[in-house]
Amino acid sequence: MGFTRIRFFQFRNLQDEEISLGKAREIFLVGQNGQGKTNFLEALYLLCYGSSFRTKIDGQLCRWGSPHFSLQAEFLRDGETHTAGLKVTEEGKSFLWDREPVRDRKDMVREMPCVAFTHEDYLFVQGTPDHQRFFFDQTLSLFDASYIDNLRQYRKLLKTRNLLLSSDPGGALPVWEEQLIRKGLDLVEARQQLIEEFNEVFPELFSTVSGLEKLEIRYRPSWRGSHEDLVQQLEQSRTKERETGYTTTGPHRDRYVFTLEGRDFAQAASTGQVRLVSLLLRTAQARFSARKSGKLPLLLFDDVLLELDGEKRQRFLKQLPSAEQAFFTYLPEEHPSSSLEPLILKVKNGRFEKDG
Repeated sequence: MGFTRIRFFQFRNLQDEEISLGKAREIFLVGQNGQGKTNFLEALYLLCYGSSFRTKIDGQLCRWGSPHFSLQAEFLRDGETHTAGLKVTEEGKSFLWDREPVRDRKDMVREMPCVAFTHEDYLFVQGTPDHQRFFFDQTLSLFDASYIDNLRQYRKLLKTRNLLLSSDPGGALPVWEEQLIRKGLDLVEARQQLIEEFNEVFPELFSTVSGLEKLEIRYRPSWRGSHEDLVQQLEQSRTKERETGYTTTGPHRDRYVFTLEGRDFAQAASTGQVRLVSLLLRTAQARFSARKSGKLPLLLFDDVLLELDGEKRQRFLKQLPSAEQAFFTYLPEEHPSSSLEPLILKVKNGRFEKDG
């Protein structure tokens, strides 16, 4: 079912109030830019993940002049009502699920998977390799808690090796490198499997909506070869890497390339094509999450449909993944349609008013 009510306190520009969503499966947030539509979506995302899709600085989420904020919500799934609460103060951030403290954010992902479609998603196609790794790592994290653990451990081991490159003459490095390789290869295997599965559905999805040939994703891992080959590779690179204090190979340097008819799609694609691919990546992400976890995700659409022409928009809407609940933002002059009976909330100056 999804969220049935949400309460804001000192959050961004939103007024301190409780919003009842009832049993609406689709919610349309309608208002001019800068009124609070995206802030509403951000609050939902925070309750699902404990982090924002817009900033890494929690202090920026507080209303201007306030040192803290809080969010509370009720969430209905399979006939059971759950409660979620998030609070940020000067002392830090805390999260409650059914009034019990949540110690690890990965547990939040398992309870309320959520996929946000935002303007910045185009970076997954034309951005840096960091952006592409983030997207596919996030996709894996939606349904595989062990991947989150492996990624965290790899990053810790990588940080340790980087420190040892400048401080250790060589005695401890081999031990840490063995662990780094082991965890790194676990990541590579998971990423390879994900891309293989993505390419079973994503090319056809792109072709159906765009009318173009099938677009494929190629995974290019930084590490190639056996465990023994990588041990030798890291050993041979130590002298040069000691000068920079940075490990130059490994999963943190992996790349993903989008190819259309064998050519690099990102270099030749139009702005509209890039936007479309970013939408379809999120669509595939939502489908994978549902299939792998057995839980339908929440979908958040932040003005992204405006960027499609009428025909492509209709094609895309036909491909929307199943969802526990979906939220859309619109400008007043738009005329959205729905096969359901959506709840329409008019948004102005951080306040929400039901339409009709």
